Amino acid sequence: MRATIAVSKVSLRPVGGGGRLFADVSLTAEPFFVRWGFVVEARQPVERSGVVLANARMGKVLAASCS
Repeated sequence: MRATIAVSKVSLRPVGGGGRLFADVSLTAEPFFVRWGFVVEARQPVERSGVVLANARMGKVLAASCS
């Protein structure tokens, strides 16, 4: 639940007003980010402590704010 709230707040308030959000996420986390409108932009291997893990670079275009 806390992660859901955090993602909704981040989606509403991008830092720097860039218009896009990016996240490097584990395969396990992908469905969560897809649910919030992110799409896979690239698959990439990441090495941690000698173990190669698969992850995904995901992005989301933010809607223009109504002010």
